[in-house]
Amino acid sequence: MDDIIEGLRRDGCTSSQVGETTFGFGCYVGEVFVRHAGGRWRSGKESAHAVFHDAPLMVELANGKWCNPVGKVFKRLDAGTENSLPYFYRVFADQTDART
Repeated sequence: MDDIIEGLRRDGCTSSQVGETTFGFGCYVGEVFVRHAGGRWRSGKESAHAVFHDAPLMVELANGKWCNPVGKVFKRLDAGTENSLPYFYRVFADQTDART
């Protein structure tokens, strides 16, 4: 996913230009959390972090932590490699997945 998004960046795309695609990529990343790290999709309004952002969808992990994969993908596209998606996954999933 990081390589695809970096390709979009190299082509000069911004999240406002490819918002639907970016949202879809974020849903894919979230689904990876759901299927491989014991997460579940929740309304962003249910999160204690809702006061800080207006994310419509977030993932609640088994340890009670929440992550915003859709928002992270938007950040990755707009801000670059410092928002690495593999790193984002490791930070959240390695702390929640009992299989690791």
